[in-house]
Amino acid sequence: MSDFKIQEYTWSQVHDRVAKADPEFTKVVDDWDPGKEYTFIELSYPFGSHILDVNKGGFQLPKENGRTVSLKDPSVSSELRKKLGYSTLPLGILLPDHGIEVYHKLEDRVFSLAFFTSGFNLGIWETFGPPAPYSAIAGSRSMIMAPKITDTDNHKKLKDCYGIRQVVPRNLFDQSAIFVELAKHLKEPWEVKILFLNDKWLEPQKRNIGWLNFYNYLRDKSWQHTEYARSKLVFEVSWKYFSEALKEKGERFDPYLIETLRHIIFVSQGILPAFAAVGKNEVHGPTQFLMDVYTNKYGLKNYIPTLLAPIHFGRTFKEPLPVYYSFQNPTLLDSIPKIKTFSSAIDDMRNLKALMEYFIEETAENSFNFGVRMPLEVLSRVKFDYFHSEMHTYRGIESSDLLPLEDPNLLYMPGESAGRQFASKGSFFRCCLRIMPNR
Repeated sequence: MSDFKIQEYTWSQVHDRVAKADPEFTKVVDDWDPGKEYTFIELSYPFGSHILDVNKGGFQLPKENGRTVSLKDPSVSSELRKKLGYSTLPLGILLPDHGIEVYHKLEDRVFSLAFFTSGFNLGIWETFGPPAPYSAIAGSRSMIMAPKITDTDNHKKLKDCYGIRQVVPRNLFDQSAIFVELAKHLKEPWEVKILFLNDKWLEPQKRNIGWLNFYNYLRDKSWQHTEYARSKLVFEVSWKYFSEALKEKGERFDPYLIETLRHIIFVSQGILPAFAAVGKNEVHGPTQFLMDVYTNKYGLKNYIPTLLAPIHFGRTFKEPLPVYYSFQNPTLLDSIPKIKTFSSAIDDMRNLKALMEYFIEETAENSFNFGVRMPLEVLSRVKFDYFHSEMHTYRGIESSDLLPLEDPNLLYMPGESAGRQFASKGSFFRCCLRIMPNR
């Protein structure tokens, strides 16, 4: 095990660190007071390394050389495989202050299912449900830079300075691989630390009230982690009635826009993440370092190096941050292709705006909620605003240049920003939707 970045601890040895990450879990275990055989295996993952990789053998272990290998790899001892092999992803506690993203890579985009910042959140679905086709990565897989960073000569400067091998990014989601390579040159590594529970924790003790309370706590967490699937099921029923109302009005919409609306409603509830400006926060990765590299090494002269990464609206931080959805860089997990392949992003946004207004109107007039927190109650507490970088004479669509007025994080950069502009005409903000609290 010397090749792996692994430490094993008892409850008393990690109690204080876990208490900061998850007070509720701490109370449950304190009330039980398990023996020393109930251990926590600490693993440290560098930025961009996989914790769970559906394409490379599932659960990954970090090695001292910065790489990861599958738990099934021959180099992993049988003892460690037994302790952590009880699930496709063992139960884990994410320690502050760095997060992980759960995602699915599509051909032209990344669908972000969740972004966890700390607490007992890992392995819940995998332990109590069927394996899902998602991967989990240290930091943010979806993190992007708003201004254009595709200049060949400037990209060559990064190759000369840092020896990166990645080519110029073809789209925003190609940027991630470059960020990961750059992060290898950090003086102090950016790492995610996770405490995984060993197999002993799941051995049934039906006469032990402490273990039973712990197991019931796990079942409650499992229910919480099915929120996306449960909400989607309720939405399907609600949507049936909404579709009938549209037909009665003689309205027709591209099914792709209907998928987009569903996605945005899930974002507005905090069920699915959307993009927010990271500002000074480094929970998603070594953001200060990356902004500095693109300012002073790459040579991004005219624009602020705004970084965006996924958060859950209203959940990730104490103060709800504005989140954004880009029509030119969609992130929904759609199963229906666009009917009008020639439609522009501005057309999609205009039609989405009309569809949203219909939906809010119909849910206000009809009982589509079935006693579930879905969707009218939440929609009344959020505000949807639409932006485009070009001037369009269309009701309710404003200039992207106005976005920083209500979100100063869009203008943040380390060092002096005088003379630099917000990248309002960049691919992401050229045509976008903003979600923020309806104060």
